[in-house]
Amino acid sequence: MKLYLDAVEHDDTKILEACTIVLTERFEEILTQEMAVEHLFELGVDNFIAVIRADSLNLVHEEALVDIVRRYINIRDAVVKKAKSAEA
Repeated sequence: MKLYLDAVEHDDTKILEACTIVLTERFEEILTQEMAVEHLFELGVDNFIAVIRADSLNLVHEEALVDIVRRYINIRDAVVKKAKSAEA
């Protein structure tokens, strides 16, 4: 997951593509690792959507995807609210 974030940051498409394959194939496993989930929440919206929309997304329980999307949205909303309150 960390390598994926680095690839996004440095706009390295080859590494990003390779990481996306691994990430989507091991998505169910990643969801069981809290540190990896925290890194998943660091993704920008476009990258997060690309991961969860991937045809190769390996997920047995769809409820897990609903939960992770809900958590992602809540974290993003909290960040936006915090930024707005800091501006005021």
